[in-house]
Amino acid sequence: MSNFTQAQARIHRIGARSTCHYLYLVAKGTVDEQVLKALRGKMDLAKALVDDYRQGHNPFQS
Repeated sequence: MSNFTQAQARIHRIGARSTCHYLYLVAKGTVDEQVLKALRGKMDLAKALVDDYRQGHNPFQS
C-alpha cells in the first residue's frame, strides 16, 4: 500500500487549492485484485499494531 499512499501524495501538492480525488480501478477476478487484498490486510495489521502500541500495549512482549 505504500506505493498507493506515495502516489496519492504526488497528486496533491503543497499550495494546491482544488480538491483531489483518488480512484483505483481493479478488475474482478484478476491477480491485481488479490494483490490489493493482501496489501490492505498488511496495512490493517500494521495499523492495529501501531494503535495497540500507542495505547500502551506492546505486541512484542509476552
